[in-house]
Amino acid sequence: MRVYLILPELLRVLPMDRELCVKFSEAVCKLHPLNLKILEYFFKSLVKMVHSTSTWFLHQMRTEQRDFSISVGKTVAVLQKLYEVNYTAGRKIEDRNFYINEMKLFIQSVKFEDEDGIDHGGVSQEFFTIFAREIHSMEPRMLELHEDSRLVWFMPENAKYYAYEPTDENIQNFWTVFTELSEEKKKNFLSFMTGSDRLPVGGLAKIKLTIKKPNKPNPDDFYPVADTCYCCLHLPNYSSIHILREKFVHAISFYEEFGEK
Repeated sequence: MRVYLILPELLRVLPMDRELCVKFSEAVCKLHPLNLKILEYFFKSLVKMVHSTSTWFLHQMRTEQRDFSISVGKTVAVLQKLYEVNYTAGRKIEDRNFYINEMKLFIQSVKFEDEDGIDHGGVSQEFFTIFAREIHSMEPRMLELHEDSRLVWFMPENAKYYAYEPTDENIQNFWTVFTELSEEKKKNFLSFMTGSDRLPVGGLAKIKLTIKKPNKPNPDDFYPVADTCYCCLHLPNYSSIHILREKFVHAISFYEEFGEK
């Protein structure tokens, strides 16, 4: 974990609280390696958002007689949970309030200061209110690229449709099949949609998918077609998920792996 992502702010706001900085660093560095990767990516992705709420966050952490070891541990756990709710690959988010509701459920399990201001080892609930607002205002992204080249997919909730509705059976079947794909096949799909195995200028977040229903008299006889200039998928209105799966997987299987080569 490159702790410099959070320590500069700690040192700026709390120049005299070096003990807190050390304890926070120690707690982070004791995390499991997998959680370190998750937390590092979380900070790298949301550092601007964290900056806007960190003043309140740090103020709460320096509350008199606060047990730093408990506060830091809970804070790290909450950050990991926020990551899991918002950025876990393959999570199906029905609406933008999904992750806020998930986060509220988690917050209820954290002990906060009571009405008399007595510290119970948690962090202020007001911090999470601010944090939730900042998360909710973030610009949606299709997907991001991890350092280990794993893709986190945000395509279903950000896709646009032409002559389709998100609730249409064929669209629901398409995303079901898409979710079932291996990481390799998902990358092949990007090659299929872009006509290239190279990342677009600006990164993966620049890819915006549109799904269009072509006017075909016998849709089951046709394969999906990609308009690579506009990242538009012409998806026939198949009669069943089985036919959709067969046609879709066949269409993307002839494309090279998507990567940075």
